[in-house]
Amino acid sequence: MRKIFIAIAAIAGLAGLAACNTAETYKAAPFATLDVRSATVTESAAGTVYALPVHVNNATGDCTVTYAIEDITAKNGLDYTPADASGVLNFPAGTDSLAIKVNVKGQVGTFTGNQAFKISLVSATNDVQIGAIKTCTVTIADTDHPLTALFGKYQMSAVDIASYDSATGRVGYNYFKWDITLSQYEGNPYRVWIDFPVYIASPDAYGAYLKNTAEQPGAYAEVSEDMKTITIPTPQELAYKASDLFNGVPADEHFKIYKYDGGNASASFITEPDQIVFTLQADGSYVTTDNYGICIESATADGWFYYYCNVFGGFNANYPAGFVKK
Repeated sequence: MRKIFIAIAAIAGLAGLAACNTAETYKAAPFATLDVRSATVTESAAGTVYALPVHVNNATGDCTVTYAIEDITAKNGLDYTPADASGVLNFPAGTDSLAIKVNVKGQVGTFTGNQAFKISLVSATNDVQIGAIKTCTVTIADTDHPLTALFGKYQMSAVDIASYDSATGRVGYNYFKWDITLSQYEGNPYRVWIDFPVYIASPDAYGAYLKNTAEQPGAYAEVSEDMKTITIPTPQELAYKASDLFNGVPADEHFKIYKYDGGNASASFITEPDQIVFTLQADGSYVTTDNYGICIESATADGWFYYYCNVFGGFNANYPAGFVKK
């Protein structure tokens, strides 16, 4: 009986192997796709060749892929020129990657702001379909921005109100230093983003909420044409919601930057339109004598959650809030 069992098992095993050998192997339908959805090329007087890879997968034989290049804000013939005007890539059998090439120049010496054009896959032959990544937006980075010298990383410093003794009226303070970044604000050449304008005592818990999103990386500030003043309009709402940090806070409440009206622990934030002005100093730093901070206006977060980060007028004039380039 034992021998018979082994023989039957062996026959069953061979049958299983045979079934595996005859099963069809799954293969995805052939498709063409771009390598990326977006790219950036810096303008250059000599011009730069941007090559966007196109991949053809699972094709059986040769195929032709057609594509289109269209203006968004950049102009064909002025800011860029297709290297091949045919709009066609011919893929021989066995070739799975070729590149669409564009000569990118921009307008060096003239401030135009960043400009863009679009590359799109249109069709393919030999039953090859157009894949998910079929459009790429190419940004030409302008090098002639009037505030180019201002952009970059800075070290900021300020004091905060750490304690207040109501019996004596004495105020204690902490002194902080941290990094901020000033970056370009698209669509307005004399406006910048400041990604971290207010220091929070517990940066692991709170600080990240001031950096905000890629779409709104902090607070915006207006810059004078001579770059001698940088002004943050207040009150100004930041991108992150207070509800992301505090449980029970309504979802529509956000952190806001305010100017406030005093240099003591009983100071209150100014809710009417105002501004925080940083002025250029002889050493290249920007300094403000304005008092300011952040706040969440919420009755469910122990009243107003706030954090001051500023100079305290005559109380501590030796430590004004300011920043200097690193």
